[in-house]
Amino acid sequence: MAEEESSSELIQTDADSRESIDACWQRIGVWATNGATCPELKDVIHCRNCPTYVQAGRHCLAGQALADEQEMQQYSELYRKAKVQTEAGLRKVTLFRLGDEWFALDTAMVGNILKPQPCCWVPHRSNKGINGIANIDGDALVVVSLAKLLGISASQPQDTDNGPGKINKAYPRMVTLGKSDKPLVVEVDEVWGQSRYSADKVMPLPSTVSKAVQKYSIGLLELEGTLVGLLDASLLLYGLEQAMK
Repeated sequence: MAEEESSSELIQTDADSRESIDACWQRIGVWATNGATCPELKDVIHCRNCPTYVQAGRHCLAGQALADEQEMQQYSELYRKAKVQTEAGLRKVTLFRLGDEWFALDTAMVGNILKPQPCCWVPHRSNKGINGIANIDGDALVVVSLAKLLGISASQPQDTDNGPGKINKAYPRMVTLGKSDKPLVVEVDEVWGQSRYSADKVMPLPSTVSKAVQKYSIGLLELEGTLVGLLDASLLLYGLEQAMK
């Protein structure tokens, strides 16, 4: 009997606690109208990783009644239906910034996005291509300079208003590339997130683009009202591997 009472308490609506929830993710988080300004984003990267957001979700779920047998049957029939591909032909890319330039890279090549870690200088190897060795989740990985490979000057952390989406606080990140046991690590000035594009929307590169960028690029994309350079994942990985030699 005590167990049944405990279960009913778990699904009982707690109106007071739900009304007291501060929806900070809409006020200063990634869904804020005036841009993300929450200082916690420097550590959690996205609101969905924040304990405040997780706890708010638990409060909302605690007030939902369990589905009855008829509803469960309806859900079962719905999920048994074949999925309809509404985004056929679209490709997913990860958007990031180097200096003042925005780039897109096939998301399948992107591993982890991390806070910057200290790099150890490598004697006789730390040159224009290698920044050093960094401890990434317990593994010693080579950090290669993507900015130097593309001939782009790095920038200082800033509030960006010329990139995809709204005004956001820019934080430098480390990104692991490649799917091998020892991926490469590159440093970028900002990671915006992911987007999708259709192959027929790729535009040719203008003649003003540097030769280094042209070498590793497929074309230009207009995403969220911003022109983004679409990088060739295979060529880029090859170029980064060659930069270590």
